[in-house]
Amino acid sequence: MLQIRHYGITEKNGREKNEDAYGVFDFTINKKNFFVAAVCDGMGAKEESQQVSRECVEGVCARLVQKVCTLPENYLEGSAQWLEWWFDLLRKQIQLTEQYLIEKYFPKAIGTTIALILIYDRKWMFLADCGDSPCYVVDTHRQRIEKYSRVRNLAEENLMRDPCYYEEDGRRSWLLRDRCCLSAGIGFQSVSETPLEKIHVDFMGVQSGMLIALGSDGAFSTLCEEDILFSLSDVEREKNHEIGTLEEKALDLLGYVKNFKQERDNQTLVLIQIEETEESV
Repeated sequence: MLQIRHYGITEKNGREKNEDAYGVFDFTINKKNFFVAAVCDGMGAKEESQQVSRECVEGVCARLVQKVCTLPENYLEGSAQWLEWWFDLLRKQIQLTEQYLIEKYFPKAIGTTIALILIYDRKWMFLADCGDSPCYVVDTHRQRIEKYSRVRNLAEENLMRDPCYYEEDGRRSWLLRDRCCLSAGIGFQSVSETPLEKIHVDFMGVQSGMLIALGSDGAFSTLCEEDILFSLSDVEREKNHEIGTLEEKALDLLGYVKNFKQERDNQTLVLIQIEETEESV
């Protein structure tokens, strides 16, 4: 049987305030276990940014807790119909939370990114994101890493760091070459301008040895995937017959960004480890 361990940390990292937020929720409904983790990176450098990111985490997760029990019983687990239901659920709950935040804070120009995972009954995992807060999945057995995000690589991410702004009816949007900047996350735009398609969703099976790293962009900075894999794996520790805890791995990664990359952005990181229980080994 698979078990889920997790560790989360968020830091100001030299800034006056922390505009990041994260949440982890583990619950059982109808004898099915659900694990939800989310990271939000508030944007706009406004006083409300910290509150917006926290409300987004809590809002999306609360909506999911209420809605997962509405899964039709006649949907075959793993079928195309079943997958479509989950994809639609995740996109809609993020969009509904966005609509709530836009209406609450209008006309202030604020927003937040979101990166979220939902693990269904320790068998299936859904990854959703909107903005540039990434999710990395590490196969610790094969020492492989893959990024799951709409913003797939550093070249694309850096291209989006220089958007132009425009304001219309008190709402601010980020534009890049006449299209919505993907790193703008949720918020900023009117409800009518917020398509579900900008919310990226992926899906995969859960297996032992998975290590999921969910974080704000400040946690990963300009690190390449090899750097991230090195920090999160036990390659060096195994030479000394050691295995790092999730806390040690998280602090290693954040420390590398602080000390070597000299970044001064808020840092938030949630690590989720999937492994076999001792009884099943």
